[in-house]
Amino acid sequence: MGAKVSRAALALVLCLGVGALAACAPAASGSPEPEADAAAPEGTTAAGDFSWSADADCATCHSAAVESGANEACGYSQHAEMPCMTCHDDEAGLAAAHEGVAASDKVATKLKETVVKDEPCLSCHGGSLESLVAATPDAVVMDSKGTEANPHEVLQQEQHGEIACADCHQMHDDKPIETAAHDECLSCHHTDVFTCYTCHE
Repeated sequence: MGAKVSRAALALVLCLGVGALAACAPAASGSPEPEADAAAPEGTTAAGDFSWSADADCATCHSAAVESGANEACGYSQHAEMPCMTCHDDEAGLAAAHEGVAASDKVATKLKETVVKDEPCLSCHGGSLESLVAATPDAVVMDSKGTEANPHEVLQQEQHGEIACADCHQMHDDKPIETAAHDECLSCHHTDVFTCYTCHE
């Protein structure tokens, strides 16, 4: 029994000695890059830094937008299988918009520095604005005087050239398209009259 106790005591002394040596080992010089923290969102570090890339998981921060794919009232529900970059393809704009962003920052809900271009929409919906107009003769927005307009046809007019598909078709919002389109008209036609030169004398 004495031999067993001696071996146990010797093992304990060896462990304590190795632990003491490890504690005295010199620390690495310089400040190392922060490592990814298992508790931090993907694409971030323990320090809260965020690094955007085209293959980043957008749901890490934009969970509400991604979850809108499960809401049948949202246009995105019909596109939820598509990668975000299909529509949000402005890589330079997205990189600029995410520059200096930390994981702890409030998540932006509106696009300010990036745009959703019409091309991805038209690649599936009609191929061209002309084809879309022909395919949607019953798409109508009406002003307070009963004047009707096909919003797709209106987009062909020079004064409406800045309006994009995404201005009316807000994919992650459950606002009805009729309301969203009318709201877009009101952003310029603020008296809810579509006829020009009727607001101011």
